[in-house]
Amino acid sequence: MTVHYADTSAWVKLIYIEDETDAMLDHLEEGRTAGGRFVSSELLATELHRTGRRLGVSAAGVRDALGELELVLPTHETFVAAGQLSGEVLRALDAIQKNKQVSRGTL
Repeated sequence: MTVHYADTSAWVKLIYIEDETDAMLDHLEEGRTAGGRFVSSELLATELHRTGRRLGVSAAGVRDALGELELVLPTHETFVAAGQLSGEVLRALDAIQKNKQVSRGTL
């Protein structure tokens, strides 16, 4: 089974029509058809709800989009390791998401 990392900026395309929305929907369908799954950190739920509020998307619409993936809770070690990732411009939440992706070894 292929595991696809779900980034917040990609998942926004499922709640708000953007230029890349059709491509994201195609990617989601192709992944599901091939037996793959989409995974992200629990942080995506917060980020997507906040973005949805800013864009005027209903909470139900956000919950529907979140239902398309598996959310995992980062461990203490994930937070510590994220703080030690290289890259001066890498923001904290991006570092946590990226580190979770790397630490799972399957994303």
